[in-house]
Amino acid sequence: MLNRLSSLIIIFALVLWSCEDETESLTESLVECPVNEICGCTNNLATNYDNTATVDDGSCEYMVGDFQAKWLYTYNLGPGGGQAHCVRQTSDGGLILSGSEQNQGMLLKTNEDGILEWGQTYEIGDGEVLKSVSQCSDGGFIATGLFTGTFPDLEYLWVIKTDAAGNMEWQETVGTADKNDWGEDVIETQDGGFVITGTQNDDGFNSKAFLRKYSSSGTLLWNKTYSGSDYNEGISLIEASDGKIVFVGLSGTAHGAYKHFMVKTSADGVQSWKKRFGDNTQQTLNAVCEAPDGGFVAGGFCHNYNYNYIVKRSSSGSMEWEHCYNGSGEPSYSHYGYNDIITAVDGGYYLLDNQFYLTKIDENGEIVWTASLRRVNKSIIQLDDGDLVLAGSGSSIFLLRIDPSVIQDSR
Repeated sequence: MLNRLSSLIIIFALVLWSCEDETESLTESLVECPVNEICGCTNNLATNYDNTATVDDGSCEYMVGDFQAKWLYTYNLGPGGGQAHCVRQTSDGGLILSGSEQNQGMLLKTNEDGILEWGQTYEIGDGEVLKSVSQCSDGGFIATGLFTGTFPDLEYLWVIKTDAAGNMEWQETVGTADKNDWGEDVIETQDGGFVITGTQNDDGFNSKAFLRKYSSSGTLLWNKTYSGSDYNEGISLIEASDGKIVFVGLSGTAHGAYKHFMVKTSADGVQSWKKRFGDNTQQTLNAVCEAPDGGFVAGGFCHNYNYNYIVKRSSSGSMEWEHCYNGSGEPSYSHYGYNDIITAVDGGYYLLDNQFYLTKIDENGEIVWTASLRRVNKSIIQLDDGDLVLAGSGSSIFLLRIDPSVIQDSR
């Protein structure tokens, strides 16, 4: 009897200690409320927003669709609305976004909790947007996009390099008075240089996808163009594990008839293979990632820009599988195309589409789940702890962090 009583006392003490520890952790996560202040959730995107609160105590709770997010923020650097096109994780665990704000190019840096550290806008013409950004090995950032000239009203390729605080170090513009050029994506390569993909438009009807390689100081090292028909665009690129470059986009005519376009080159831009494929219903690729087996998975549009499209090719370019989710032998839902794709740390891939849906697929392209997250539809990354961060635009720039394990299929 005495032994049983002793055991019960020990168990009770352990439970009490555990509860006290949990209470202390919860208390430590909240801000101590200053005298004469009202503490509560000050983020108006939270479900428990308190419009009387003067100090945020860390108690905000966020629901995105039917799922609880870790946080959700909106950012405005001025009175006008902004657009987020790309989000990447930085070496300090924070986040860098590129896009536009008040019709100017924009870079925005947050910490790992989404709290704004700095935001910069950049102006060179009548309208600018930075479509992609990557952190450089020196801690700064490289970004590319386009700006609109004052006269004539054409678009020009724009590349900027900044320091770690977003201060401009150098910029490059490309274009002439009789043609459009624009950048879509940029990466830092293993040798410390930068490669950009985009479109070189000779006369509005005879465009070519390009790769341009710059040194770390902004010197153009080489420029190569690639075409599969009269009209071609480069939209997304990666440096593969073998050091070669893969980019995707579209190939067709100026009037449409687009087919998906995937090209692999050497580190110097020399074409290894080129694949152009599709029916007569328009297929384009907006994003690409490397598969664990060395192949490549890309996502985009199919069926006249109405449906989501994914394709897998081997490292040598052979088609392995594709899916056009158009209700004809495939799941019947339409979200107007995928904008981004990443590999999932637990296998398979995450895709983000134009109608704010996040989708998980397995290694064969079969859908595991799909869910509406709202507000975010442009760019996605997975952090080291497995959480997902997604960026997009509505009336403002939105940034969302969510644990994918809480997401359930909403089809």
